[in-house]
Amino acid sequence: MVGVDGKSRRLNDTAFVNRLLQYVAETVGTHENGAVVQAALKDVDVRLRALNNLASKGVHGNVTTYEVDTCVVQTYLVVADLLRIRERAASRGG
Repeated sequence: MVGVDGKSRRLNDTAFVNRLLQYVAETVGTHENGAVVQAALKDVDVRLRALNNLASKGVHGNVTTYEVDTCVVQTYLVVADLLRIRERAASRGG
């Protein structure tokens, strides 16, 4: 599927990062704050993929306490960003 941001994304059940990014792109759109919003979307993309890689590391190797703490804290931060986007969209009637 091609989103409002012009990016093509696979949105099946296993592509949860793509689905989250598509949600952000559709909710925020390209009209608000232009380059700033697009930069934020790219940041969420990078953070989600890095968190997924870090979380998946535990399946294949040793994970340090620091890595677990980082993963948990960063997950909370990304979720907070997504909830703020949703809250703002709801207040606009979106």
